[in-house]
Amino acid sequence: MRTAKCILWCAALLAAMVWARFRTHDQRPPTRAEFEERHRICYDIFAASDAGHAYDLLAQTFCGGELDKQYGSYATATKQLVKAGASVTVWDLQYQDFKLLESKANRCTVYSKWNVVYVLGHSQHSHVRSNAYEAVFELVKDASGWRVISSRILSDNNLA
Repeated sequence: MRTAKCILWCAALLAAMVWARFRTHDQRPPTRAEFEERHRICYDIFAASDAGHAYDLLAQTFCGGELDKQYGSYATATKQLVKAGASVTVWDLQYQDFKLLESKANRCTVYSKWNVVYVLGHSQHSHVRSNAYEAVFELVKDASGWRVISSRILSDNNLA
C-alpha cells in the first residue's frame, strides 16, 4: 500500500511539473495603440517594392491561413490594378473604435472600426476614395508579438 501511495504521489508530482512547463500563461492583450500600429502595416503593402516585400509586410500582421488569405487578396488586387493601368496610394487611415471582446492565455479577440482614404490613379487622372470597415480579429501572441490568425469583416462601406 505504501508503494502504491508513493507511485501515485510521484505521478501527481510529474503531472504537475509537465503542466507547469507547458501551460500557456495569460498574456496581456494588445492595447488599442498596439493593435492599430500592427494593423496599419497591412496598408503599407500598396507601397511595397515587389510581391516579396508585400508578403513580408503582411507577415508582420497576419500568420497561418489568414496570412495566405490576405496575400491572395493582395495578389488578386495587384493583378487587377496592373491590368487596368491603375495604382493605389493610401492617404489616410483613421480608427474610430476598438474593443477587447475576449482574452485567454496567448489568444484574444478584438473588434475594430476604421476608415481608409486612398487615391486611385488610372488613365491620367485620379479619384479620392474612402471606405469604412468594421471587423472582428482573432489574434495570437507568438515570438513576433500579436498577429492576426483570423478576421471577419462585419461591414465594408464605400463612403466616396
